Amino acid sequence: MNAEQRAEQIKQRRGQFGRATRGRPVPPALRCEAVSCWQALRAEGMSATGAAERLGIAVQTLEHWSGQGQRRFAPVIIEAEPVVTAKQSQWVVHGPCGLRIEGMEMEGLSELIRRLS
Repeated sequence: MNAEQRAEQIKQRRGQFGRATRGRPVPPALRCEAVSCWQALRAEGMSATGAAERLGIAVQTLEHWSGQGQRRFAPVIIEAEPVVTAKQSQWVVHGPCGLRIEGMEMEGLSELIRRLS
């Protein structure tokens, strides 16, 4: 039996259960079979949407059943910022035309300003 025939058979069996709800979920065996057939149809070159339509099941449902659905949370790694060990001056001088001088000590800055004046 090829994937197309399996899809039609699964679609008919799925229809027997009616609309799935929390109280009436689709049996796990049928879920596994539907996902397997969906993946086989996709391997034959059919689009995910086309294969899902052939099965009569939404793409999002098949992705959820197969474990490929979107995750609500992504893993996050928090890293500490590197510690700056070199002594840096807190003084920053902004001059004309975008000139910016930083990293100088107060003595060097005062000497620079005196010479530029």
